[in-house]
Amino acid sequence: MVEGSKNLRILGSKNLKVKALVKRKSFDVIQTLNNIKTNNIKTIFIEEFLDGNEREAGEYVIYFKDNNLWKEYRLIQKFGTLEYTKSFKDTVIEPFKVEVKEQRLLGNCAVLLCGETNVVKYSRVNKKIEDKFNFLRVLNNDIKIILNPIHDRMTRFEMKLKGQYLSKNKRWVVSVWNKGKSDKNGKVKDGQKPAWTIYYDGKEKEIRPIVCDISNQVNIEIGILNLNNA
Repeated sequence: MVEGSKNLRILGSKNLKVKALVKRKSFDVIQTLNNIKTNNIKTIFIEEFLDGNEREAGEYVIYFKDNNLWKEYRLIQKFGTLEYTKSFKDTVIEPFKVEVKEQRLLGNCAVLLCGETNVVKYSRVNKKIEDKFNFLRVLNNDIKIILNPIHDRMTRFEMKLKGQYLSKNKRWVVSVWNKGKSDKNGKVKDGQKPAWTIYYDGKEKEIRPIVCDISNQVNIEIGILNLNNA
């Protein structure tokens, strides 16, 4: 996922077969980025991992350009599901909210990793999404985009409702993932749509992949989201 000043380039893999994605210790990413001209790129998101019998998740790495200098942020997903106990609230949710406020507000963007969008809850009683932990109070009025990199496609119905809810009040929610993961029966459940979902002001937006001639081994899909075209 690469973000510019007005457009968001959305990159999702159709069938990721890379065995590992980690930074070489000898490679200085910050120095490289500072030495090249990247006037139209502001933020770069990378998920590091190692593949063995099972995939070993690494860190989410964000390179953010601030005052013409690149900075590196390394983040780890804090939770995927919620527990409605005082202990969970005190030891997981409250520190998470502090981290979002202090480390994950980058310009006009906030970052939620994978299932952290579950910070808002679907109420089966009221049939709607609720912000039980007052998470949205962390996001000031300047935050216009929630960027949500995901390991693989989420299929539960409430995830769409949560995306719609988080995008209310003229905010974008952009989730991007890698296709190709199989379930325990070996069936791939990628669906027919691209490897991303977009929401704005409570509604889903369709962004089609662009046609390009980039030759690669991972079948990258590319979409461009014009943030001024709501």
